[in-house]
Amino acid sequence: MRSDIKAFYIPASELAEKNNLSGMANVIFLGAIIAKTQMFEYDYFLKLLTESIPASKAHLIEINKKALDLGYNYTI
Repeated sequence: MRSDIKAFYIPASELAEKNNLSGMANVIFLGAIIAKTQMFEYDYFLKLLTESIPASKAHLIEINKKALDLGYNYTI
């Protein structure tokens, strides 16, 4: 096994289902990756996510934020 690779398990699909976030497992996993790797500041990434969602889809901002938070907080 390589020592430079770390694997971790996150039940993203289960978390999405339990939190009424169907189809958001990828964003939950992304939140977990941000927490584990510290590659990005959480607030910076949240800002990027918010800015990337067009005004016509503004209702998706809270859903994405909830999914991102769920993954981030699951791992810390």
